[in-house]
Amino acid sequence: LVFALSSALAQSVTFESKNAKRCEAGVLNVVVNPGGSVNAIEVVFEIESTGGGAFFSSFNVVWDAGFTALDNRIIDLSGVDNISPDTVRLAAMATDSLDACLSSTKVVARVNFTTNNACGGTVSLDGTTFPLPNNPLVVATTQFVDCADNSLIAPAVIAGTVTVVNAPPTIDPIPDAS
Repeated sequence: LVFALSSALAQSVTFESKNAKRCEAGVLNVVVNPGGSVNAIEVVFEIESTGGGAFFSSFNVVWDAGFTALDNRIIDLSGVDNISPDTVRLAAMATDSLDACLSSTKVVARVNFTTNNACGGTVSLDGTTFPLPNNPLVVATTQFVDCADNSLIAPAVIAGTVTVVNAPPTIDPIPDAS
């Protein structure tokens, strides 16, 4: 029982947190800890302005080059309109016998972003649900599929935050000023 409990607690999706200046480009890692071996992952998350007017003036989500398992993949940005909140859906699965299961903690994706011109505030990345546009009766959520028995696993989702920090202003010296 203790092993099963500690194994279940280890299954997670973690969004990196960091500080960024306004109008600055950055990258956030999306890390999956399968807590065992999984043959599919689905990560559904929301990017939301959570204070101070901060948001991303632009962002893109890409698969990490080091993520080599689960070769059949989609990135669904149909819930993105660049107005807070935006919803993103990632899915990766093994679809043939040559495809490896994911059996260790990996950075699976990266969120490339540029902060807006807000002087401060926060942007959160956190798990959510997403009704599929083609079939609104089906609601996507963050989940894994166990390699051994194909059972669904509901991992913990650990939110990330980008905190926009206002850099002190600087003025270049004026040449020959007296």
